[in-house]
Amino acid sequence: VVGITEDTPKVIEPIQIKKIFDTIFDHARKWKTIDVALIRGILTEKKDIEELPPFDILISGNKKVIDWGKSMGLETQYFSRSEGIGYSGTDLRRLYQGGRQYSQDG
Repeated sequence: VVGITEDTPKVIEPIQIKKIFDTIFDHARKWKTIDVALIRGILTEKKDIEELPPFDILISGNKKVIDWGKSMGLETQYFSRSEGIGYSGTDLRRLYQGGRQYSQDG
């Protein structure tokens, strides 16, 4: 399950992000077992996991999300964000909001 949360800042509405992921996975036939789910609210502010879809492991590059998952008793795995290669979500939002063109090389 790929979970899309309603965190900030919002560059693209969560429903649009879900449509993008649905389109990607629809074209990748080998990934038919991947579901995309909208998760209402901010994940790290949730007091329980009852409203989340069932999943086996919480994987994130955000240490705050990992810490929250551990506090909820979930199996977690930190997935290190790339450093110096590509862009982080924060970088992409900054570039998108500034209306600048960008490339992989910066």
